[in-house]
Amino acid sequence: MGRRAKRRRKSNAAATPATARPRPAILRWVGWPLALVGTFAVLCNLRSVTWTVWIAARYTEGRGRVVSSGVEGNYPHLLIVRHEVEGQPGRGSNNTEMDTPEYYDRTQAEERLAKCYPVGAEMPCYYDANDPNGYSVLVYKGLQLGRVLGVFAACLGTAIVGWWCVAKGTNLKTLPAPDPE
Repeated sequence: MGRRAKRRRKSNAAATPATARPRPAILRWVGWPLALVGTFAVLCNLRSVTWTVWIAARYTEGRGRVVSSGVEGNYPHLLIVRHEVEGQPGRGSNNTEMDTPEYYDRTQAEERLAKCYPVGAEMPCYYDANDPNGYSVLVYKGLQLGRVLGVFAACLGTAIVGWWCVAKGTNLKTLPAPDPE
């Protein structure tokens, strides 16, 4: 056997998967569900995070008092809440939360109004300080910026851990090299 054959055998032996420690398949089995669920949750939370951060950055937080509330429309029913901002009457607005609540049952809409927006109740209100009679958002339980960002961070962490498990479970170094022919 010549020198070239010995060198070729040694170099091929170093590249064979038998010398590398195989990655456990459990990482792939755990990683894929975590990665997919985490990525889906991140995408679902992006809208909530952007709305909350946008309202918190652009508007001034104050106290709003519900002056009147009612249900408008036949199908779907919209909640209309008239409120005052810092003691000044505000424009009637259906901007009560991130999404304008719509109900397809009038009694359900009236129950929601009575529970969340009773007349005389004070709650957080975000408004433009330069134009307090313009667009304002009356929020039922406050923006809860910390909670929204915490949920987003948890979803992002789940996605990162899942994709890391998938990457570690798929050991690219142990795959056979393509045949040069």
